[in-house]
Amino acid sequence: MRYELPVSGPIDLDLTFSCGQAFRWVRDGAAWRGIVGGSDLEVSLAAPTRLAVVTLGEDPGPEALARYFRLDQDPLEHLEHAEELRALPGILPLFGLRLLEQDPWETLASFISSAASNIQKIGRCVEGMASRWGEPIAGSPRKSFPSPGKLAPLGQRRLRSTGLGFRAP
Repeated sequence: MRYELPVSGPIDLDLTFSCGQAFRWVRDGAAWRGIVGGSDLEVSLAAPTRLAVVTLGEDPGPEALARYFRLDQDPLEHLEHAEELRALPGILPLFGLRLLEQDPWETLASFISSAASNIQKIGRCVEGMASRWGEPIAGSPRKSFPSPGKLAPLGQRRLRSTGLGFRAP
């Protein structure tokens, strides 16, 4: 399915997907590819105020996509409440950063795997868990992130095989 969704305020896909808040997004030419739930998404800007999204696998629908990317929220509105205007030069490079509304379980598991690590390694660990124990996504070579029930019985040795090291429970 293909959607073009309206965007309130600025959006910077490079900044949003590479800042370390989500680890399953990869650049693919002019677009970004990522897994959200049971969907493999290809995301690009159709225009400065239009987000183009192509879905493979489960179709989350336009409302869920708008929620995930928080498209109805203009990040500039938060500056109206800024008490420290001297911080503005430090904030300007972050215009367009969207805080993604991610799945709480995947966010927690990613956070646990992040101890004493860097963005690239965290991404490899998270993707490794998904590729080994996630569910297939129709039309995509990638898999969804595994549920707690799938990971819990695996044990440390198998979880460490993804590069988790001491982070494996």
